[in-house]
Amino acid sequence: MLAAETAWRILHAEHAQMRELLGEIESIVASPGWQRPGPALESLTRLVHRLQSFDDATHRPKGIALFAALRGREAGTDALIGRLEGDCEHRDKLLADAEASLNALQRGERRAAHDTGLLLGEYAALLRRDLDLEDNALHAESAKLLSPEQWSAIVSSISTVMTDAWTRKPAPTRGRPTKR
Repeated sequence: MLAAETAWRILHAEHAQMRELLGEIESIVASPGWQRPGPALESLTRLVHRLQSFDDATHRPKGIALFAALRGREAGTDALIGRLEGDCEHRDKLLADAEASLNALQRGERRAAHDTGLLLGEYAALLRRDLDLEDNALHAESAKLLSPEQWSAIVSSISTVMTDAWTRKPAPTRGRPTKR
């Protein structure tokens, strides 16, 4: 099952990178300087954009083949995938709202700081929970349900996404993995 190990090493490495970015975001939010225009707010805004871009262009496209291969095999797995997809939509909304609040802060609207902090906190908690679900429950389900041939196809899809990223082509799809 070398293909499965390869796929999960890549996914785990991306999860670690996303957790690191979340840590940087939370570190800035824990300090008071980001609540007004200036370097800390600019850094926070860049980190939020970087995390969203990484998720959209690098991480999520890899889930398309994995979700497609798992969908329809077991009701519990379908429920897990549905939960992850629903959470993804909710996280996207939270981050869009947080970005709007960050823009308001850049314009000097200090009252937006409270909302921004709450939105980013909820986003971080939800993303961490989903990364843990992927690392544990989804990993276990995929190991149980997928054949070596299916893993080879998934790794091939992941390789395509990575090649597209390295050559700066847009990923095959944008946003979360779609239901099939």
